[in-house]
Amino acid sequence: MRRIVFASLAAASLAIAAEPAMGLRIAVQNFSTSQKVAQSEVVVTGKVTSLEKETVDLPQYPGDKNKVAFTVAVIKVESSLAGAKNVTHIKVAFSAQPGGEQPGIDLPIKGRPIRPGGGFGPIQLTEGQEGIFFLAKHPGSDSYYAVQQGYTPIAAKAENYKDELAKIKTIVDALADPVKALKAEKLDARLTATAAIVGKYRSNPTGQLVEVAIPAEETKLIMKTLLEADWAVADMPPPGFDYQSSPNTIASMIGIYPGAHGIPQIQIKPGDTEGYSVKMKAAITAWYAKSGDKFEIKKFVAKDKK
Repeated sequence: MRRIVFASLAAASLAIAAEPAMGLRIAVQNFSTSQKVAQSEVVVTGKVTSLEKETVDLPQYPGDKNKVAFTVAVIKVESSLAGAKNVTHIKVAFSAQPGGEQPGIDLPIKGRPIRPGGGFGPIQLTEGQEGIFFLAKHPGSDSYYAVQQGYTPIAAKAENYKDELAKIKTIVDALADPVKALKAEKLDARLTATAAIVGKYRSNPTGQLVEVAIPAEETKLIMKTLLEADWAVADMPPPGFDYQSSPNTIASMIGIYPGAHGIPQIQIKPGDTEGYSVKMKAAITAWYAKSGDKFEIKKFVAKDKK
């Protein structure tokens, strides 16, 4: 059985950002919170109150003539964080095959396929499960939602639940008003907003794509945040460090990395006290001071919506 999952362009960008010293040589198991929010149609807090006894037969991707069995979970919505106003319950269809090879969900939303072995597995829901759910319309029916592979729910009992909930609210606000979020007083808040905004802009909508420049003010504010951020942490990352929302990864996502735009390649020599990411920031800072006024950040849009 073919197994396809969709991931954001940001994950693909990790391959660029992970050059020499970042150490990202294994498949990413889960997307960052900012990516999940930026690329989900619906984000809610709630509880799986039941699993329906009867499965439903649905295609795995648009246009698929073959259908497979999906279990349906009913989520009672506690609060809608994005995309589900005035909704009390949501039905989520997920793989009904708990063992062996399972069907993925080829969702028609921003992303690119990751082949089998890429580190993702079908996400299954259980009765009583409570937390934050990141959802998109199921490709087989408007009556059901689905959890993208790699978009693992955040458990209500998780130690960082309150922090993640606060982050999600910040991200939702950032996507609604990018300029305001990018002018926040605290650098951490601006960096969180930047990760979400760039993740949204650099994700792939379906259909034929074109790139268009974002407003110049947003480009300048994003670059200001990146060049003020601490890049050194990526060279000596603490446990659980979020590479996907780190400034060097974000820079790579918008096309700024050694070898692009005349930015010199980075070499780590014996005895160097600075890591790869620190040197990368220095090279980008020098480039931006000299010729960054001509740089434009671009976003992907469907050709018919530009």
